[in-house]
Amino acid sequence: YFRCAVGLGIFELFVLLLLQHLEIQVIVRLHQRRLHRLQPLKNKELAQKVAARTKELTLYSDELSRSNRELEDFAFVASHDLQ
Repeated sequence: YFRCAVGLGIFELFVLLLLQHLEIQVIVRLHQRRLHRLQPLKNKELAQKVAARTKELTLYSDELSRSNRELEDFAFVASHDLQ
């Protein structure tokens, strides 16, 4: 009887560990599916941020080019006046 009870205890422990392992696997897979579903949204959000930042940088670059032309013109006029 004792030997049977010990064997049953080990079996129950094994089943319990197996169930816990399966539960963890289910949780991990659900989490992976959720991340997979959210990925396109994150990609779209990042693409929008990149586009907005690119637009800002393009405007800033245009402003710097304009400012640089004005400084070159001023330097040319000042140089001509000094000569």
